[in-house]
Amino acid sequence: MKLMRYLIMLMMCCLLVLPQTGGVAKAYELPADVQLQKDNYDSIAGLADTYPIEYITQVNNGEKRVKLITIASQIGMIEGEKVIELPPEIMRVAGFFRELNINGSQIKNLEVYWEGPTGKEKLSEYFRSEAVIMGRPFHIKVQPGQYDGFKLRLKGTGTVTNLVLHEPNGLSATYDVRAWGVLGEDKPILPVQVHVDATTRRSIDGITRMEEEKFRRVYANPLGEPVTYEIAPYLSERGFLPGRQMFKFRDALEIGHKPSDPLLTEDPLRDGYADESFFDQHYEKDSQLIEQYDKLYAPDMKYIIAYDNWPTWNWPANTPNNPRGTPAVDKFEAAAELASLYTEAYNRKLDGRGPAYIEVKNESTIRSEWIYHNDAAYDSWGLLADFHNITADKIKERSPEVLVGGPTSANMTLDTSAFASAREQMRFMDLTRGHLDFYSHHFYEGKDLILNETDANYGGYLTGRLEAVLDLLQNHMTITNNIKPMVISETGTLHSGATDIDYWIQLKNFNAYMIRYMNRANEFDMVVPFLLPIKWWDKGSPDMLFRYEEDGSLGVPTPLKYYLDFWKDYQGDLLPVEANDDKVYVHATQTDNVIYVAVNNMNPQRLSLDLNIDLGGAKIYDIEQRRLYLEQGKLHYETKKQADLKSLPMAVEETSIIKITLDKSPVVKDILLEKTYYADEMLKATGQPAAFQIAAPVEQLQSTVLRVSFGRENGFNIPMGVTVNGKHYQHDISFTNKPGRFFGYVDFDIPAGDIKEMNQVVVSLPQQGGTVSTVAFINQYAQEGSVDSSPPETVANIEGAHENGWYRSDVSVQLEAFDHSGVAGIYYQLNDGEWTRYEREIEILTEGTHTLAYYSKDKAGNAESVQSRTIAVDKTAPDVIIQPNHTDLGAPNKKLVDIKVKLQALDETSGIRDVQLTSITSSESDSGLYGGDRPDDIQGAELGAHDLEFKLRAELSPKSKQRVYTIVYTVSDHAGNQRKAEVMVSVSKGK
Repeated sequence: MKLMRYLIMLMMCCLLVLPQTGGVAKAYELPADVQLQKDNYDSIAGLADTYPIEYITQVNNGEKRVKLITIASQIGMIEGEKVIELPPEIMRVAGFFRELNINGSQIKNLEVYWEGPTGKEKLSEYFRSEAVIMGRPFHIKVQPGQYDGFKLRLKGTGTVTNLVLHEPNGLSATYDVRAWGVLGEDKPILPVQVHVDATTRRSIDGITRMEEEKFRRVYANPLGEPVTYEIAPYLSERGFLPGRQMFKFRDALEIGHKPSDPLLTEDPLRDGYADESFFDQHYEKDSQLIEQYDKLYAPDMKYIIAYDNWPTWNWPANTPNNPRGTPAVDKFEAAAELASLYTEAYNRKLDGRGPAYIEVKNESTIRSEWIYHNDAAYDSWGLLADFHNITADKIKERSPEVLVGGPTSANMTLDTSAFASAREQMRFMDLTRGHLDFYSHHFYEGKDLILNETDANYGGYLTGRLEAVLDLLQNHMTITNNIKPMVISETGTLHSGATDIDYWIQLKNFNAYMIRYMNRANEFDMVVPFLLPIKWWDKGSPDMLFRYEEDGSLGVPTPLKYYLDFWKDYQGDLLPVEANDDKVYVHATQTDNVIYVAVNNMNPQRLSLDLNIDLGGAKIYDIEQRRLYLEQGKLHYETKKQADLKSLPMAVEETSIIKITLDKSPVVKDILLEKTYYADEMLKATGQPAAFQIAAPVEQLQSTVLRVSFGRENGFNIPMGVTVNGKHYQHDISFTNKPGRFFGYVDFDIPAGDIKEMNQVVVSLPQQGGTVSTVAFINQYAQEGSVDSSPPETVANIEGAHENGWYRSDVSVQLEAFDHSGVAGIYYQLNDGEWTRYEREIEILTEGTHTLAYYSKDKAGNAESVQSRTIAVDKTAPDVIIQPNHTDLGAPNKKLVDIKVKLQALDETSGIRDVQLTSITSSESDSGLYGGDRPDDIQGAELGAHDLEFKLRAELSPKSKQRVYTIVYTVSDHAGNQRKAEVMVSVSKGK
């Protein structure tokens, strides 16, 4: 690799300090490039002899960590330009620091560039103000081992005080090499018990099945470049669908992606509005695109489009720095109209196959996306709500079937600024409640290798912040009676790279998120991991599903394919499942006699997993464990047979799926209903007891978990006390006592008998400066009437090209049945054939009208009434005979001759639907052949209509021996099959 950036990506996953407790870390023989990075990292300590260094001390173990290195001081006034040399010893370590900060006064308008042997480029930045410009040093391109010749060039005016490298949480003195060993090998293996009840069905507030269409998604538009269509079968074979993409108005419509693209312009008569006629001209129904869509997907497939980057005529005046096209306040109506016009036009182009969900503005919660966040003179969140309301209303005026939402949040750390971010999110929900149909958010992890073993409180979501954030949003919706579904339109890892370690970091977080979201399935309409099938605009990128070959052709899949393979057959009814460890997350399903148990280990220790299953008399005859884990720098994906369900191995942060095949399906006796009840208040300060009330039904209550979400800068060093209806509980929360913000949750098991219709909950955290954000009961009920007396419901999914109730291709039918107690079997009969147990899709290949009958039985013995579907197939185009009254117009006397066509069309299956005169062409030009030439040689013909009468001129060029008129008709049957037929009419000399 040419760039140091690649090497930095290698080390990003291994900058965590080695554990200070447990076993002894091993010495590893590192790859040469990693050894180079370690040597560079180790050189940081020696810089203290030359440069001022500031340190921080870790609270728990007193470790001294490098926080800041001043690399230049008293730079002074800049008027025009100043160059600052970056010494080699600094460039050697710069990439390890999060920030390269330029401090001073009146420097907001300074332009900052770095220069070096690899070229010149503007410094990538996090933030700038009059006092500081915060750059990203790890974006500076450095060749490994070559650190000479780098400099910063500052252009403009201002006073610069100093230049510093800054790592807010400090850099440890130890370089972590765990990725090249066995993760957690310095700690004891942790025994964990997981219990599954296969005699009971789990209902998550009414959700009783693993919803494949909700969770099996990738980040892609259904239609795009041709390579998209090459990849689609690979996805569908694994049960995955495209879920979400962005549409950038300026890029696509004002600028255009290709030279041939038609360009949208401003309406000359309406300031700020787009020219509406553009969509009438360029967004007619596209039969070819529709046909391509229907080959790959179901016509009613739901997907998401996020809007962004409005055209320049929507921008605020004198705003050159508007990187994501924020509309001007006085142009909100115009920008909203453009969104509504495009939504309607795109759906028309695809004949109803447009997006089901529209996000008004991508990641509108961050400053670069919504520039009003940068100026305190604006109520930026109020404006954001206004824009969402106006846009949603406009879209639904033209496209009432489309769901519209937002704010499509990025950086969902709602505990920021003492929960000011949470209050803005809640205010946004209040202001948009009558307009938006859903709320959408993004959740991403960073580069960390082991999330529950960071030196500071972890800034991502998978150590508790995800649940705490979601509970905060759900609690507010409940209190305000504004409950709406959520869409997670991006989720994954903000890290990329081409090594096994890089792919592991992405994959392990994808899997961990999947289990978390499935366990809250009732809250979401769709979840889309940020897994891109292909980047045709960035063919060298490593973080996509498919690689490109050097010649630009589509190559083989990357290791990201393991995510699809891992989950491809995970399906079925939900089963109750629990683990006896709060860092082990579990989910379970059952399909017929197969049980799947998904287990995610978030401990910094390896596991020995014992799986206990209530089988209701069924017996196990096969066990497979599907594993995805990292060991000695290598990514391992494997499926192994296991002799029993005891001592199953799991690596650190591994997700396993254990597939248990039984001799028969267990008899289902009960349904366990899971519902969450939130308290009447939120966001209460710590330092004094915080009182809450929770109302919850008690009839048939089986168990209760009290979840308390809370946060504080640097965490807490004393236990949490909780009183529920006068009974006291305590929880150790010393794990939060680290530098940085903590936001997460703890769970308390509360005896069901202690729960009342109205419950008093008091949370005691004597340390001030923190917040108890939410309090909730997660209750499980033996659902009333849970013994299954209802028959299953069977759905027939029919695939094939069709029109007007007729299929014009081979037809495949998939039968799918749903039932609380589980489906014992599906049965079908085709025409007058035998009843057959459904095992695989049914193929109908012959033409004619077929009757498919089907029904299902459940495991409780209930049988469904027989259903039937009529499937009419016509794959043959009509027969056509054309006979004009003249095939020769005689001598070229320049007279118009009446043509009357006798057309016979026959279709014995679906029948003739339409006859159209498609075209009449002449082998000679209509005019300009010679001096006496007469124009309008073809008259009275109505193309596209059933026109059998018209006139042709008997004319011939003096230089020609014969003129030929070609008459073409297109005949269609009701299935959409078409036959083109043509006939020739001639004019010849000497006639």
